[in-house]
Amino acid sequence: MKKVLLAVLLVMICAAAVSAGGSQSAKKSGEIEIWFVTPLIAHPVWLDSKIAFEQACKDLGVKGAWVGPAGINIDEMIKQIDLAIASKVSGIITMPLNPEAMRPALKRATDAGIPVVLMNSDDPLVDRLAYLGLGNKNFGETQAATALKYLNGRKPVIAAMVADLTQASAREMLQAAEAAFKAAGPYEWVTTVAGSNDLAGEVQKYQEIFTTYPNVNVVLNIVADGGSAAAKVVEERGLQGVCIVGISDMEDTLDYIKKGTIYATLTENYTRMGYQPVQWLVEYIKTGGKPAAVVNDTGTIPVTQQNLTTYKQELADRSLWN
Repeated sequence: MKKVLLAVLLVMICAAAVSAGGSQSAKKSGEIEIWFVTPLIAHPVWLDSKIAFEQACKDLGVKGAWVGPAGINIDEMIKQIDLAIASKVSGIITMPLNPEAMRPALKRATDAGIPVVLMNSDDPLVDRLAYLGLGNKNFGETQAATALKYLNGRKPVIAAMVADLTQASAREMLQAAEAAFKAAGPYEWVTTVAGSNDLAGEVQKYQEIFTTYPNVNVVLNIVADGGSAAAKVVEERGLQGVCIVGISDMEDTLDYIKKGTIYATLTENYTRMGYQPVQWLVEYIKTGGKPAAVVNDTGTIPVTQQNLTTYKQELADRSLWN
């Protein structure tokens, strides 16, 4: 009887071992989990990235989590990065809005062996797998070229709005824009202000700008709601001949382009920024393969009345991604 019981016990132990091995295999086959720590979890400007991120995870058979604060909150982004580390995720995608503040958390991730892809704002001091975002110089030069085309020889009198005056990428974009204006001839750059992270606050700032500087005829924006805020003030005051150049393709911005109040908006390819980092991370995790370049420019397209119905197809065309 004891021998029978011992035999049954051994069978049970073996079965348990096989079961455990099977569980481990299942875990390995589906263990790639990637977190996208977004600066704004539900803001319209990020929804293209969310859709593309989720599609990439589905296409590549990996788990994905879209996490982040409802409003700009660096501490909350850091908290989500630390939660990702504690969860032992396979990879992290994020935007270092404040590089100095977020760098220690990103270093904790890379020290833990978690590859990181940065997008939309770079930090070369982070050991990232890759960066994907707007090329700052190219973006600034395109801003200036777009405005100069609109002005058609008139002297530019420029005001700009950025999300954060301390953001290095925004500063580099505006420096490139200013260099392009300077190369083209006489210009006047009257002010650069920080946005308010809400449309009403940015409308108030543009009211102040046009009151203080009534000769402004070029408005450059590196903040999503800035173009719409400027357009609202221009319409309310009946101003003519003001070239508003926005950033991103939010619905309000596109509506103002249709009306002609906003001349152009420069796209950020949020579809590419949502999809391609997942491809890079999965390739690196599975094979160790790295992107051909660490720093990658998504490129930008000026959206005007002429290409309103076609620009989306170009942004989503993966054959055009380098």
